[in-house]
Amino acid sequence: DQQVKFFWTIVGDSISIAARGEKKSGYLAIGFGSEMTNSYAYVGWFDRNGTGHVNTYWIDGESASAVHPTTENMTYVRCKSEEGIITLEFTRPLKPSCSHRDRPECKNMIDPTTPLKVIWAMGAKWTDGQLTERNMHSVTSQRPVRVMLTRGSAEADQDLRPVLGVHGFMMFLAWGILLPGGILSARYLKHIRGDGWFKIH
Repeated sequence: DQQVKFFWTIVGDSISIAARGEKKSGYLAIGFGSEMTNSYAYVGWFDRNGTGHVNTYWIDGESASAVHPTTENMTYVRCKSEEGIITLEFTRPLKPSCSHRDRPECKNMIDPTTPLKVIWAMGAKWTDGQLTERNMHSVTSQRPVRVMLTRGSAEADQDLRPVLGVHGFMMFLAWGILLPGGILSARYLKHIRGDGWFKIH
């Protein structure tokens, strides 16, 4: 979407990630998943004192009550703002080391050999207290970006539904109308004088 830049470096069993918004906002969030629902999110924001924070969440719905704080093992955490443009940075293990496997963050594993789907959102205000609908995003990515971590490349995730819809319609037209029409014209229109039946066929 050209509104958020995403950077990463893999060293050993850790990955360093940075994201930078290209427009002014109160907070910047990036998530791992096809959409914000059922994704792991990292939110860079500033409190009233101007101190930057990066908070982690598991999101399992579309309302503010579906945003659940998590505790991830992050190092080198930094959030800065330059004239309202937010940049967040952190380093985390590729595979979380958890003593309690039932926690959502324990499933937030990154496989460098598998494309990582990244989404983003920006909004006016964030808090580490009780979130409300006022904290929800105002601008989001249109679709996820597939990041090939080991190859160092990224591409927009293609939505094939329109293509499949056109393909289905054309197949119906070919096999459901044109083919039966050709067979019926050859069978029942031979009595017409001339070769009209053949042209229709």
